[in-house]
Amino acid sequence: MRSFSRRIVFLQACLWLPGAVFALTPISLTQGWNLVGNSDPAAVASMANFSDPAKITSVWKWNKLGSKWAFYTPLMSSTELATYAQSKGYDVLSGIASKEGFWVNATVPLTLTDPTALPPVAGDPVVALTESDLALGWNLLGSADKQTPSQLNAGLRNSLSVINKSITTLWAWDAAATRWRFYAPSLEAQGGAVLTNYIASKSYLPFSAALTISDGFWVNVSAGGGVAVPLPINSVIKVVDGYISGAQVVFDTNDDGVCNAQDTLTTMTDAQGKFSLPNGAQSHMVCASGGVDISTGMPFVGELKAPAGATVVTPLTTLIQASIHAAPAGAKPTWPPQRWRWPVDWA
Repeated sequence: MRSFSRRIVFLQACLWLPGAVFALTPISLTQGWNLVGNSDPAAVASMANFSDPAKITSVWKWNKLGSKWAFYTPLMSSTELATYAQSKGYDVLSGIASKEGFWVNATVPLTLTDPTALPPVAGDPVVALTESDLALGWNLLGSADKQTPSQLNAGLRNSLSVINKSITTLWAWDAAATRWRFYAPSLEAQGGAVLTNYIASKSYLPFSAALTISDGFWVNVSAGGGVAVPLPINSVIKVVDGYISGAQVVFDTNDDGVCNAQDTLTTMTDAQGKFSLPNGAQSHMVCASGGVDISTGMPFVGELKAPAGATVVTPLTTLIQASIHAAPAGAKPTWPPQRWRWPVDWA
């Protein structure tokens, strides 16, 4: 029990706030948004340490199985939080399991630490990722692998292949630079400067350093070979929430995260809810709105989105796209800021 019990740590910022469980290694939070991970065998079992509204604005966790956000803020009562979360389709965040990553929006610098914790000893459990931790789609993770993204992919590639999965991309947030760090196995495999040039073209940062046990990071997992390649011109794509005929399809050609009049590459769905991918659209987000649900005959209200390369545009792809692009900022604090290209506005 010595190894487990001494790995209990508490969030401290000039005062003692009891109640949560964290990893042994201190986790430093800057003012603003921080993407961190729980690499401890124990769960963060309470939100009590995030309950000071003078220090914490919100905490977010991605539910990879339900494809939805879990959310906590000390700015609301428990009743207000439950009502708000339900209205937005979120879960109420009550804990963070081992190997899960999470976002913390801090109003002041904080440190997750335990000054009484003993140093690690041989035989301590090491929280490392396995293929069973990676669901299809987006996974927000934390681990103690201490590997580079390239090494992590190499170590998991064979076991993932057995269950018909593979890693498409890995992402980490650089809080100091307020930019994404990016790695893609398929681009690395092409050799030369392909990965480097792609990173530069998107104004990302290289994701090449070894992960620390306090890092949170995204892993996008696909079925099959997992090499995400642009779809050919004239590929047939379906818009499905029931099939939507006569929908206006717009491609985000300026990559600002919004489909609007500034995006001039457009098309329409046919009577079966299909459209052909036009030249120049392969690398851009797609949005679909308007039209008629052919299963009900009712007008379709709302907007569906999908990342570049998707073969369908559905509510699920809209959620996936919501993990890439940001909605416009509102009057209250937003999740996260618009420049992050990440989507949840809790204003």
